[in-house]
Amino acid sequence: MKVAMITDTFDGIGGTEQAIKNFTSVLEGLGHQVRIIHSDKRYRIKGPLEELLRFNPDIVHVHTPGPLGNLGVLYAKSKEVPVLGYFHSLPDVRFYFERGLEKKTIGEFLWKLVKYFYQSCDLTLVPTREVERLLLEKGFENLRVLHYGIDLSLFKPVPDGDVRRSLRFGDRDRILLYTGWFRKDKRVDVLLQSLRQLDEDFKLLLIGDGPTRADLLKEISSLGISDRVAVHASVENSELAKFYNCADIYVNASMSETLGISMVEAMACGLPVVAAASPGAKDIITPGYNGLLVGLDSPRSLAEGVEGLWPRRKEMGINARRATERYDVQKTTRRLAAIYEETLGF
Repeated sequence: MKVAMITDTFDGIGGTEQAIKNFTSVLEGLGHQVRIIHSDKRYRIKGPLEELLRFNPDIVHVHTPGPLGNLGVLYAKSKEVPVLGYFHSLPDVRFYFERGLEKKTIGEFLWKLVKYFYQSCDLTLVPTREVERLLLEKGFENLRVLHYGIDLSLFKPVPDGDVRRSLRFGDRDRILLYTGWFRKDKRVDVLLQSLRQLDEDFKLLLIGDGPTRADLLKEISSLGISDRVAVHASVENSELAKFYNCADIYVNASMSETLGISMVEAMACGLPVVAAASPGAKDIITPGYNGLLVGLDSPRSLAEGVEGLWPRRKEMGINARRATERYDVQKTTRRLAAIYEETLGF
């Protein structure tokens, strides 16, 4: 089976990109031919279209509703081959416009575009039941839940004191960790404000990059917490496990996660999670078992969540690892291959 994976973004840092890489690796191991087709920073279409024509896929799998994703849908329709979509991201504009009318108008317009795109697919896969429920409420059809998959042999509990010391954290420091994009919708600034409300022995490790990086560095300084925050550049996925294993609790303040692959990776390494109650977090976290869900409104709620979880962090960390079995990339990708075959009528 020849599968074209099509995405408008493929910069190596986000959950969408990592999910595509994980699916592709296992599909190829199962004997399928997979081509990841993505645009360059100028969104030029000619090269990707020529690549699609040369590859001649049996099935097209689009991951983003941008120019290249739409090209994938049009190609599939013109060639009469099945096209599947994967709904990775909510069109959340709350943090990019100041005026309420702008937020409402642009938000509604984006939802209409996104809905039209995915309804053009033969089937749309979604990462969680909570996202499925949200989309059904908005009138989406032909949905099926398929979790992201991670490599549980790579992401596992293996204590790493060397990384901790290289980052100049002491043995008694209590390390909170966030990995991923530095963008407004990820609300990394809320993590900084929460840290300020915690005892001095709580420290924060941020790993990633993005458009708000410079602003975050300024805020760290203005809040007077420079000695409590370490900011590390993005690292290859194969290196991430050791950073998870040097931390005590994973934190995430994003309100728009559809799954949050970094939360699953952290849990697989034995970290409990304190997260804002986004659609993805609600599906991953069982409050009081493998983490805590907190309100979306204030840094104080996240700080209180960290304080409340701390005495049970080891117990919840064990439970967190157990809870990730359903995200085994081998299992999820075999399910994906079965969906492809079903769609093709095999």
